[in-house]
Amino acid sequence: MTIRVHLGSAGARLDGWLNVDGDPRAAADAYADPFDFVARNGPDIGELYLGRLLEALSLDDARALLHLIASRTSPGTLVTAAASDIRAVATAFAAGEMTTEQLNRQFVHAGSGGAELRSSWDAASLLELFKAAGLQSVTAVNPATLPDAREVGPDQLRWRCAVSGVVSGTARPDADGAAPNTSPGKPRAAKPQPASTPEAALLAELQTLRAELERSRARERDALPRAAKADTLAEELEAVTGSITFRVAHRGSLVARRVLPKGSRRRRLVAGALRSLRRSSRDAKGDES
Repeated sequence: MTIRVHLGSAGARLDGWLNVDGDPRAAADAYADPFDFVARNGPDIGELYLGRLLEALSLDDARALLHLIASRTSPGTLVTAAASDIRAVATAFAAGEMTTEQLNRQFVHAGSGGAELRSSWDAASLLELFKAAGLQSVTAVNPATLPDAREVGPDQLRWRCAVSGVVSGTARPDADGAAPNTSPGKPRAAKPQPASTPEAALLAELQTLRAELERSRARERDALPRAAKADTLAEELEAVTGSITFRVAHRGSLVARRVLPKGSRRRRLVAGALRSLRRSSRDAKGDES
């Protein structure tokens, strides 16, 4: 038995669908990360609606999720995604058909259910995304026919785009677009390719982040001794400059420079006495410690 899944349901809960969202505050039937849900339940999904989930993902995550869907779900699974058509939105804004507040609230900084938007799409880029993932029969969809069209409302439908595709049961092309060599005889030389599966891509990204974290920790370890020395020096300096004796000696030095002639015997005597006073202040502080 296959299920119809609304992945990334956010504020639009659909009847007849399993509404899945990663935010426990959302009105959903199940709460899970989209990657985890597809990885665990892919073969049981008969139809998958992403709604505006792609807008809440980075470009790299959106590509990885579509590749995971194409590789994990069963052949024939219908996949549909919608997004604000950023090209149509920009044209409408330039023509004065929407306010700056509407642009910010609905299309730039916050999307369905108040989710933060991390990427923007138009019809052409959605079509390209689905085809690059290896989905078949990729075509544009009328936004008015989408499962959540009623929840979205007519004021947003006019600036919306949508695409659907079908998961193929055949081997997908290589990264360069050529079909794999299945004919007998001498095999084609394998070309080095980047991570070919979402799992491998995520693992590579984690390894990069781990290396960056280790470099940051090494810099922190090197900086700590210097910071400790600086803190100790600052504390000692504050203790000395804050003492009454030091302040009296410093004030006396300023007065002597102002009222006694430079190079005079009296000025030299006062300077010597003040130096002794400062020295005794430092020595006394050292005895206390």
